[in-house]
Amino acid sequence: MARIRLKALPHLWAAGCLTALGILIGLLILFLGSMAYIKLPSSELLRSYFQNPLLLALNLLPPVALMWMFYLLFGRVWAGYLGGAVPCLMVAIVNYYKISLRGDPLLGADLLLAGEAAGIVGGYTLEYTTTVQAVLICAAAGFFFVLLLVPAKLKCKPLRLVGTLVCIAGIAGGFASLYTSSDIYAKTKN
Repeated sequence: MARIRLKALPHLWAAGCLTALGILIGLLILFLGSMAYIKLPSSELLRSYFQNPLLLALNLLPPVALMWMFYLLFGRVWAGYLGGAVPCLMVAIVNYYKISLRGDPLLGADLLLAGEAAGIVGGYTLEYTTTVQAVLICAAAGFFFVLLLVPAKLKCKPLRLVGTLVCIAGIAGGFASLYTSSDIYAKTKN
């Protein structure tokens, strides 16, 4: 019995770290969003995010879910971290610059206009701000933390397959019901 508990410890450590790092990436996304609005006080905007539990959950859930999906898919914590952090931070940084340059946030419809957006960005000079630098440094620190201190591998292929499918279904269902809902969008507007 004690042997089973000892074998489970690295996986529990990995699960806790992966979830915590997903939450960290979600918080970095919120931080970037609050710093993008030049005309609004960033500290008040960031505080307002924490006063709306739905808004907070909707921003923390994607990186956590993606990290779990990629962890289960590849069986490695570092792959889970990268799979969740990179796309979420890319979207957050694009949102940051879109708000900074144009005053409006990135919407789902904007993603369909990626080619047009690339042409528009060519007319602007993007400054590599200290805010973006700080976020990228924190994200890199998370990656090195995972590489050095979370070495657990998940070898059980049936568990990984089922877990990956559950994550994909949850992400697809969440996107279809939560992230495209105009009612939820209205409730999280601040």
